[in-house]
Amino acid sequence: MKNLSISADSKQVYVYGDIKFLGSKLNVGVIFDPSVTKNGNVLLKAKKLVAGSMPLPIGTVMSYIKATTDLPSFIGIDSSKKDISINLAKMKTGKLLAFKAKTINLPENKIIFQGGLK
Repeated sequence: MKNLSISADSKQVYVYGDIKFLGSKLNVGVIFDPSVTKNGNVLLKAKKLVAGSMPLPIGTVMSYIKATTDLPSFIGIDSSKKDISINLAKMKTGKLLAFKAKTINLPENKIIFQGGLK
């Protein structure tokens, strides 16, 4: 995705960007419900996906993205569950630092990550 834009309100996270599809630029938007897993990772549950002005089947598009995109090792896509997982322990943060998510509570405007030495 190019021209990536990420925003949030009190309920959901919105991701917008452009992708090339069949030689044309296509505007894409995805709405996610974020949460924290028990081991401190971030889980994004896709609720709606729109490409151009068409709503598309989320699982099919996520499967296509997983098959055609070279994603970083810390990002996982489960198209059957419509989930994107972000494994913070696998993110490159240097040799000394590690992070994990503690809280994602959009209605209370609280997003807390904990960091420390490995």
